[in-house]
Amino acid sequence: MTKEKSIRQLLRRLGATGTYVGFEYVVYCTSLAIEDRTAIQYVTKGVYVDAAKRFRTSVKCVERNIRTVITLIWEHGDRELLDDIAGRTLAERPKGSAFIDMLADYVTRQEEEEDQLEKKMDKI
Repeated sequence: MTKEKSIRQLLRRLGATGTYVGFEYVVYCTSLAIEDRTAIQYVTKGVYVDAAKRFRTSVKCVERNIRTVITLIWEHGDRELLDDIAGRTLAERPKGSAFIDMLADYVTRQEEEEDQLEKKMDKI
């Protein structure tokens, strides 16, 4: 499964849908964070800028629409899954960079677990 597909499925499980503009922004930014783990340190000056160029919009719009998706998930989504992704119980809504970082880390861990399982199955 591709990274993007994994991220989309995860966002849907959290309660977000593709009807939100920020949905694809989250997918793209999370993919960038998976490819380059240091990118998350420069979200507003790096990842959001790349997303704005890719989607032909402003950095401000990218940030706002990602925040909308996070708020939707926080208020109406699967909070138990969100806590599981975070690795702890969240007391407050995560910021954009923290949310993207959590998703990137979770998807990476899931892919590593799948790879290890496949290797075990190959040995059998």
